[in-house]
Amino acid sequence: TTSMAPPPPTTVPPPPTTTAEPLPTAAEVFAAASPSVVYIEVPDGTGSGIVIADGWILTNAHVVGRYLEVRLFTSAGEVADVPVHARDWLHDLALVGPIPGPAGEALSPLSLTSSEGVRVGEAVYLVGFPGEVETEPDATMTAGILSRRRRQPCLDVTFLQVDALIAGGQSGGALLDERGDLIGISGLGGFSESNFGLVFAAEDVTRI
Repeated sequence: TTSMAPPPPTTVPPPPTTTAEPLPTAAEVFAAASPSVVYIEVPDGTGSGIVIADGWILTNAHVVGRYLEVRLFTSAGEVADVPVHARDWLHDLALVGPIPGPAGEALSPLSLTSSEGVRVGEAVYLVGFPGEVETEPDATMTAGILSRRRRQPCLDVTFLQVDALIAGGQSGGALLDERGDLIGISGLGGFSESNFGLVFAAEDVTRI
């Protein structure tokens, strides 16, 4: 008889190593997003807005009220007499613009993404202009976490409950996740008695 040698052991290659891309710092998130957040002024108040595309500004309907035009302070300078294009009073949303000419072309837009991949407990940031009175207002950032999601069946929308502070004037500002993606717009819902902010989820804003 001829003996058969055992086959050599099969070597399983180690799994490829992947290096997760590091998350940006809060300062990096603010530096990237703040030029896309604008200050909105009307005769009886102020608020914030987000540049979303082609010089269009997304904000809350209660920020612009029933005024036909607003004044903006942007990263490209002051722009007066910008028209209010449309309002949705039910969902408290408004579109302003488009900002004409070089000023509008110079603004960097933020793309509305989805908040669905953000887990409860992850960091979030709010960028806006709370209570500004300066001649040349500067954006402000507050930080917190996503505390929970609150479904509003009557409006068929989701609010993101966060503990990042929302102050007067910050309505219409941007809620960013820890990667700097735009996941919500602040303003609708305000504060609860527990001092939590309620922010309109970006996927519902996009749909509406």
